[in-house]
Amino acid sequence: MTKRRELNVRELLELERQIYQESIDRVRKQQEELKAGTLEDFVRRCQPFEADRERELQVAQHQYHFSLQDASSLFEFDVQQANDVLRSDEQQLKLELLERTQQRRRRIGQRRQMLQDGIVDTSNVKAVNVTHSDRVDTRLTKLEPELLEKQLRRARQRMRTRFNFRHLSRVQRNRERDEGVKMGQEEEAEQEVDVIVDEVGEKLMCRGRVGENGAVMDEAFCVGDPVVLLSKLTEEDFQGFVSALSEGGSQVGAGVWIARSRDALHDYVVGNVLFESNRRQLTRNRKRCLALRLI
Repeated sequence: MTKRRELNVRELLELERQIYQESIDRVRKQQEELKAGTLEDFVRRCQPFEADRERELQVAQHQYHFSLQDASSLFEFDVQQANDVLRSDEQQLKLELLERTQQRRRRIGQRRQMLQDGIVDTSNVKAVNVTHSDRVDTRLTKLEPELLEKQLRRARQRMRTRFNFRHLSRVQRNRERDEGVKMGQEEEAEQEVDVIVDEVGEKLMCRGRVGENGAVMDEAFCVGDPVVLLSKLTEEDFQGFVSALSEGGSQVGAGVWIARSRDALHDYVVGNVLFESNRRQLTRNRKRCLALRLI
């Protein structure tokens, strides 16, 4: 047995070049033969390829039919399995419903039998914890006021314990009083003015001391008197007239536009508008101007 000789890199490259050149020469020869040949020769050479094409088409068609059959079989199997699960769940639900109905019928029958026997069923009644403060002596024919007051105090104490109103304490403050104190601190003066409305309701009398020097104020306002609205919010003066007087406050009508402020309690619009103000905050200056602090 002859020993095989290993080729070096140069010989391998030379062999690869020769194979590549032979392939190029063969393709070139086939091109020349096709150019020099006739149509019959070309068709004859293509017949083997046509036979291979037909065989591949038949194989692909058979594979397609087999895939359709497999898909149909899988679909039928899935549908059958889903129907089996549905029937099983339906049967289970019917059994559970039948069992619950039978249990309910047994309970109703037992209660009916107990009612016929004169026995009261208290199994469904929730037990209520009765404290000592909730117990009332049933031997007393009349409820005494002291006992009722005691029970009321205890009930209020329990209510405050269960629901405290600490989160509402800030809301319960008097907003008008807070605003009045705040404005008084800003002006650095106390206004001790007593406002009185006459019985007819057409005259408003203001008596008291105003300002830092303690000047005495004794003025009266009537319906229709022209006034000036001094707004602390917008820092503007608005002309108007007193349209109505009441015990709770004064109403000033004005034909000007008052811009709405976020600190105001009322909506202001154009036209004969009523501006509500607390009567304890009405003051009168030397120029006969009614100062209304909007709150």
